[in-house]
Amino acid sequence: LNKLIIKAENSVKYDIKIRKEAVFLPYKASMWDSLESVWQSAEADPDCDAYVIPIPYFDKNPDGSLGQAYYEKDQYPDYVPITEYDKFDLEAHHPDMIFIHNPYDYTNHVTTIHPAYYSENLKKHTDCLVYIPYYATAGGMSEAQASCPAYANADYIVIQSKRHRKYFDMNIPDEKFLAFGSPKFDSVMHKCQNPPEIPADWRDKVMGKDGRKKVYFFNTSIGGMLGNTEAFLKKMEYVFETFKRREDACLIWRPHPLMESTFDSMRKSFRPIYDDLKKRFVEENVGILDLPPDIESTIALCDAYIGDSGTSVTSLFGVV
Repeated sequence: LNKLIIKAENSVKYDIKIRKEAVFLPYKASMWDSLESVWQSAEADPDCDAYVIPIPYFDKNPDGSLGQAYYEKDQYPDYVPITEYDKFDLEAHHPDMIFIHNPYDYTNHVTTIHPAYYSENLKKHTDCLVYIPYYATAGGMSEAQASCPAYANADYIVIQSKRHRKYFDMNIPDEKFLAFGSPKFDSVMHKCQNPPEIPADWRDKVMGKDGRKKVYFFNTSIGGMLGNTEAFLKKMEYVFETFKRREDACLIWRPHPLMESTFDSMRKSFRPIYDDLKKRFVEENVGILDLPPDIESTIALCDAYIGDSGTSVTSLFGVV
C-alpha cells in the first residue's frame, strides 16, 4: 500500500503538468513595448497560457468626469493575438499573473483606464499583480512617479536598475522591486538590429538626390508642453522653420500620443495654436508626421534625436 501511495504521489508531482495563466492589460497600443518582451517570454513558455487583453480608456473632462472613450485593439502588431476584454472573465479565470503599465488608476487628470481595471480591482482576481513602467529613463524620475495608487496593490514593481529604487517612495517595501531592466530597451535594440524597410509613403522625403538624407527625430513631450506652453509652441515653430525646404535632412515629428487630450484638459486656450502648427507642418510638407504606435521602428530609421530631454524617448536613443 505504501508503494502505491508513493507511486501516486510521484505521478501527481511529475506527470500532471501545472499550467499558468499570464494576463497582459495594455491600454494604449503605443505603450505596448513596455510589456511586449515579457509577453513574448510567457507566450514561448509551453506551460503558460498568455493573454493580451487591451482595455478601454477615456479622456477626462476638466471637471474630472469621463470624456471620449478609446479602445485600440486593432492597433497592435499582427503577431500579437488579441483577446477582447468583454470576452474574458477575470474573476472566473483568476490568472496567476496580471501585468499592467498604468499606475495612476483614478488620479490621472488627462486620461483614465476603465475603472473596472484599477489596480485595487485587479488585485482581487490574481495572486500576483506586476506593474511595469510605461516609460524608461536615462537618469532620474519625476516626483509624480514616486507614489502612485498601483504601487500599494502591486506585488512587484519592475525597475530598470537597483539605483532607481531611490526615486520611489521609501515607504514601499524594498522586496516589491525587481531590477530587471525595461522591455522598452529590449524592443528598441531588437528593432535597430533588424531595421524595417522605409515605408513607401516616407521614401520621397527620406531619400534625396544623392542618397539617403540624415533623418532627425523630433520629440515633443507632455512634460515639455506643460512646463512652459508658450515657449514650447515657439520652439515647435522654430524647429519646423529650420527644417523646411532642407535638401540634406528629413525631420520626423512624433508628438506624444496624449498631447491633444492634455491640451484639451489642461491648456485649452493654447490648443488652436498647436492645431495651426500641426496643420502647417503637413500642408507645407515640412517633414513626416509619425503617428503609428510602433515608436521603435521609427527610431531604427533615424540618425539623431532633438527635442525634450526628460522623456523615455531620450533614453531609448541613448541605448541604441
